[in-house]
Amino acid sequence: MKNKKEKFHIAIIGPANAGKSTLINRLLKEHTSIVSWRPQTTRNQVSGVTLHHGNEIVFSDTPGFQIRKKNKLSVAMNQAIITSVNQADIILYVVEALKWDAKDINRMKKITLDKEVVLIVNKIDKLKDKNLLLPFIEQANLNFPFKDSFLISALKSKKLDFLDVVIGSISNDCQISVHQARKQEIKFLLADYIREQIFINLNDEVPYKSYVLIEEIEESARITRIKALIGVDKINQKAIIIGKKGYMLKKIVSNARLSMEKKLKKKVFLSVWVKVESGWDNSISKLGLMGF
Repeated sequence: MKNKKEKFHIAIIGPANAGKSTLINRLLKEHTSIVSWRPQTTRNQVSGVTLHHGNEIVFSDTPGFQIRKKNKLSVAMNQAIITSVNQADIILYVVEALKWDAKDINRMKKITLDKEVVLIVNKIDKLKDKNLLLPFIEQANLNFPFKDSFLISALKSKKLDFLDVVIGSISNDCQISVHQARKQEIKFLLADYIREQIFINLNDEVPYKSYVLIEEIEESARITRIKALIGVDKINQKAIIIGKKGYMLKKIVSNARLSMEKKLKKKVFLSVWVKVESGWDNSISKLGLMGF
């Protein structure tokens, strides 16, 4: 059993589209990470903080492992995972029920054995035959020495009390409070609200070939004015994001603004423009602005 300490870091990692962002949003009871049915929507390492009887628990939601694309963006996203793992006291490895293969085994090889890793089997609500779960967990544990395993549905908020056991293993205290704080830089969070709407409203490759930067934030007592840029790789992608008579861009901005107002708890004036920047995902300077 570990001794008590003032701060614990729990990293949430796993394959793309396993439900990591939904899980961290449920655990923190706050919209911190992008949630979409599309894989690889999270880019930056997203952090959230909760208090556990005086102990500060820092959760990190990481991008899904990038295995297909070989550009500077994918390298930077994979590095975010490695950084999160190295900083963590305990790791939650999230997979979808019955989805475990050679790729997961290769991912686990990158985690040093001195880290405590817990297997989180998500999306059990989608599984008709629950009898398949125990053999699935047994097989996964044959490939990696998980400290423990839990079956959950993050979307349905079912069986999320596993957190008490996980935190108890590192803090010797088994009750969690609902107090919430925020750790990540505000610009990245606001940019993600816009990116989320791009993923929700647009199809094909456009969401993956775009980025969002918050260029300016001006705050007053009653209103926050935000100026943002959506960058794309090609001219036709710019046209798709703007839409006929500007309809799509207006929809993206309107919905993102509502999320920002809920988060900031004040009125938001959001101004967004779209710019073509070919090859942005291989630009070191551009990725630096995005936090990589």
